[in-house]
Amino acid sequence: MKLQRGQSTIEYVLLLAVVMLLISVVFKSPLFSKLLGEDSSFFKILKDRMEFSYRHTHAGANPDEGQRDISTAAQHDSYSKNSKSRFAGATSEYGGL
Repeated sequence: MKLQRGQSTIEYVLLLAVVMLLISVVFKSPLFSKLLGEDSSFFKILKDRMEFSYRHTHAGANPDEGQRDISTAAQHDSYSKNSKSRFAGATSEYGGL
């Protein structure tokens, strides 16, 4: 009985060591880095879609959309196309500042 007193503690310490080793191996693997690491393909696709949706107010994806200059309405595809706008505006002049 005295020999088994610390067995569960040792088992938990060894289990923790094995889990930490597995996590270390997974996070340092090239496949994980390619999928979810810095400059990953997953987050690049997500970034492209979010930039496109934010700028054009509809779903789509265009790489490097955030780098394009759209400071005028003529440069912005969704702002003025065939005199139709996707953006909401006031129907009457705002009387504020």
